[in-house]
Amino acid sequence: MFIYRPTRSLKLTGILSLNLVGSLSPFIPTCFKQTRTSTTHPNLKPLNSEISNHMRNGSVKEAQKLFDGMPQRNTVTYNAMIRGYFQNGQFSNALHLFNLMPECDIFSYNTVISGLMQCGDVNGAREVFDGMLFRDVVTWNSMISGYFRNGLVGEAVQMFDGMPSRNVVSWNLVIAGLVNCGEFDLAEEFFKEMRTRDVASWTIMISGLMSAGRMVEARELFEGMPVKDIRAWNTMIEGYLENGYTEIAEELFRKMPVQDIDSWNEIINGLVNSGRINDAIRHFTEMPQKCRKSWNSILLGLVRNGLVKEAHAFHEKCPFSDIVSSTNLIVGYFEIGDVGAAIKLFELMPTRDATAWNATICGLGENDHGEEGLKLYVRMKGGGPPPDECTFTSVLTICSDLPALYLGKQTHTQAIKMGFHHFIAVSNATVTMYARCGNMHSASLEFCSMPTHDVISWNSIICGFAHHGNGEKALEMFKQMRLTEVKPNQITFVGVLSACSHAGLVDQDTLTQNKRLDDCTSELRMEPFYRFGVGTWRCHSKNPSREARNNCCKQCAQQGFINPEKNLLYPIKFGKFWGFPHLQNMGVQEEEEIE
Repeated sequence: MFIYRPTRSLKLTGILSLNLVGSLSPFIPTCFKQTRTSTTHPNLKPLNSEISNHMRNGSVKEAQKLFDGMPQRNTVTYNAMIRGYFQNGQFSNALHLFNLMPECDIFSYNTVISGLMQCGDVNGAREVFDGMLFRDVVTWNSMISGYFRNGLVGEAVQMFDGMPSRNVVSWNLVIAGLVNCGEFDLAEEFFKEMRTRDVASWTIMISGLMSAGRMVEARELFEGMPVKDIRAWNTMIEGYLENGYTEIAEELFRKMPVQDIDSWNEIINGLVNSGRINDAIRHFTEMPQKCRKSWNSILLGLVRNGLVKEAHAFHEKCPFSDIVSSTNLIVGYFEIGDVGAAIKLFELMPTRDATAWNATICGLGENDHGEEGLKLYVRMKGGGPPPDECTFTSVLTICSDLPALYLGKQTHTQAIKMGFHHFIAVSNATVTMYARCGNMHSASLEFCSMPTHDVISWNSIICGFAHHGNGEKALEMFKQMRLTEVKPNQITFVGVLSACSHAGLVDQDTLTQNKRLDDCTSELRMEPFYRFGVGTWRCHSKNPSREARNNCCKQCAQQGFINPEKNLLYPIKFGKFWGFPHLQNMGVQEEEEIE
C-alpha cells in the first residue's frame, strides 16, 4: 500500500496494491519538468536504449545490472526500468523504483497507471490519476484502456465521456473495447459520432462485425472505406476464413492490390484449417517469401491429414526447423501408431521444451507404452524442463491405464507440492486414477476437494463407482450432478446405465417402466449410438427378447439418447477404458434393425 511521506515521493508498504492516502496534488508541480538528477552524461542515451532493449527481450537481470552500474541516471533511465519491470510482470519492483525516483515526469505517471491496470490494481491506478494536477490525452487513454482490460465497461465509457479533449486513439480505444465485450450496437454509435476516422477505426469495426458473424455488414463497411490499407484487407480475409467462407476469402485475396506475408499466412492457415491441404500447398508454392509460420502451417496440415511421412520429408527441407514443427511431427507419428519413429525424432531434437516432453509422454501412454512414458517422465524430472499441468495429467492418465496406484500416489503428491493440483485437468486425472486403481475413497476425497467440476469430473466419479459395483453411490452422484449447471453427455449415460445394472434397477421390461431409471435419464439429451443402446441393453438383461430390445432402443431414440447415424468408435474406446464389456465387443457384430 502506498502512503504519503513528507519527502514528496510515494512509499511502498504493500506488494501490489496501490492505495493512496490523501492527494498527490501538493507534490505534483515539480514532477512534470522532466528535470535531470544530475548533469546529462553523454552516454546516457545509448545506455537508456540498451536498458529498453534488454527489457523487451526479457533480460531483466541484464537491464538491472546496467542500471546499477550507471554513474549517472536521468528520468528517462528510470522510466525505461519501470516500464520494463511492468512488461516483465515484476510489478513490485516497478513500484519500488517509482518510489525512489528523484524526479518524475508525466510519462512516469502514465507508465505507472498502465502498469497498475495491467496487474489488475484498478483502484490504485485511479488514485494516481485523481492525484495528478496535469494530465495529457495519453493519461486518459491509459485509464480507458485499463478499465476495458479489467472488464469495467461502464467506467471506461464514463472516463471517455469526461475527457476534456480526445484524439482518434481515444475513439478507437472505446470502440475496440465495446467490440471486444460484444457491445456492437454501442460501438457503432460511437463510430458514427467520430468526426475524424483513420484506417484503424474502420478496421476495428470490421473485425468486430466479422467476429459476430455479421459478414454482410462488415463487407459493406469495408467497401465504404475511403482508404484501405493492407491490415483492412487482411482483417476481411481472416474474418471470412474464421466463419468458413474460404472461397470468398480466396477471391478477396486475389483482389488485393498488394499482399504481405500476413496475407499469405492467413490464407494458407485458413485453407489448412478447412481441410484443403492441396490448395494450401499451392498457395505456399506461389508465396514469394516464405516464413517459419507458413512452413509450420503446411506441416501441420499434412499431419492432420495423416500424411506424416510426407510431413517429415517436408520438415527435412524446412530452413526454419524448430521445436514446434518437430513436436507436431512427433504427435503425428503417435497418431498413426509409429512409436519408434516418434521416439527417434524426439531423441534427435537438439532442444526440447515442456510441450515436446508432454507430447511424447502422452503419446507413449496412448499407444500402450505407459511404462516407457513413466521412464521418460523420470528423465524429464532429472534433466528436462519443470513439469507442468499437462505433464501431470498425462502421467496420472498412464497410472490409470497400467494401473499403478503407488506411482499415481507419488505423482499426485508431486503435483500438490508444485501447486498444480488446483488445475481441473490434473484433478480430473487424479480422480480417474484413484477410481481405476480401485481406491474410491481417495477418488471421492479428491473430487470433494475440487473447487469446481466439469462434465469430466462428474463422469470420472460416476463411472468409477459404477465400475466397482457401487451403483447406488453412482446414481447418488448423478443426482447431485443434475443439481449443477453441468450438462451430462454420452459417457454419463454409460455410467448411469451401468450403475443401474449393478443396483438391480434394470429388468427385461422397457426402460421407462422403471421410474427411478427414468428419473435419472429423463434430462439427458445426448447422442449415444444405436448399437451402443442395444449392447447396453444386452448387458443389463440376461436374455432380453427381441421386442424388449427394440422397445428399449425405440424409447432411447425418442428421448434423444441414441442416434443410429453416429459411428461407434467413442463408446467402444470408452468401454475399454472403464472395463464395460458390453461396449468393448459392440463393433464385432452387426445388430438387428429396429423394427
